[in-house]
Amino acid sequence: MNKTSLITRIVEDLKAAFMLLTRIPVRWNNQSPPDLNRCLWAYPVVGMVVALIGICVYGGSAFANFPVEVSVLLSIAVMIVLTGAFHEDGLADTLDGFGGGAAKEQKLDIMRDSRIGTYGGLGLIIIIGLKVVALWNMSYYQFMTALLVGASLSRFMILIILTVLPPAREDGLSVNAGKPSNNAIISGLCVPFLISFSLMDLKTTLIVIAVSVMFTLLFSRLVFKQVGGFSGDVLGATQQFSEVVVYLTLVSLWSGV
Repeated sequence: MNKTSLITRIVEDLKAAFMLLTRIPVRWNNQSPPDLNRCLWAYPVVGMVVALIGICVYGGSAFANFPVEVSVLLSIAVMIVLTGAFHEDGLADTLDGFGGGAAKEQKLDIMRDSRIGTYGGLGLIIIIGLKVVALWNMSYYQFMTALLVGASLSRFMILIILTVLPPAREDGLSVNAGKPSNNAIISGLCVPFLISFSLMDLKTTLIVIAVSVMFTLLFSRLVFKQVGGFSGDVLGATQQFSEVVVYLTLVSLWSGV
């Protein structure tokens, strides 16, 4: 593959990832549809860009002398808007399905229902509350670091779920993503690792990645017991849970400094 073709593929992968994971307008000029499997490596890049915008909102709010908690909440709100609450919706649906269904098929049917239930509503409140409180207790540099690491690393965890679990059903959009290639996994991990290592020491970087991977593997076991595999909603829940795990891990490490 020549250099021009490689650059074209990278640009197409980035566009495809942004089209799937965000509401950021992207012009797709290619006649063929986006390759949802090939663009998996770019998920952490999407997270990094979303986090950078959130950091800018936080900085602007702080410059306007808003209280820290308001600045944090505005930053989170903007990030939700940028993604169209894509991952939050998956989290709510997953919790409703796991909590409200008895058998696998019933759980999957509930997860497909667009209406939000008690489990999903409470889950969103708790998750967003944990994000706000954790980020509220960080300095601006720590907030910036946590947002960049959390947003990129949590989207890499989607690749882990896709690797270790089969699809829960054969007719979902997430099935089109397929199993990540080894190159996608390595390339995808490079983004959060380089971000982490450039902003934190190696020990903290390795701890955060290890905790995130361990949590994701444990969550994958729960998912397999509940519905037998991943779905789009499960991938969204993975991202949200992993992001909170990163924030809580960092605030715990930094609180002891």
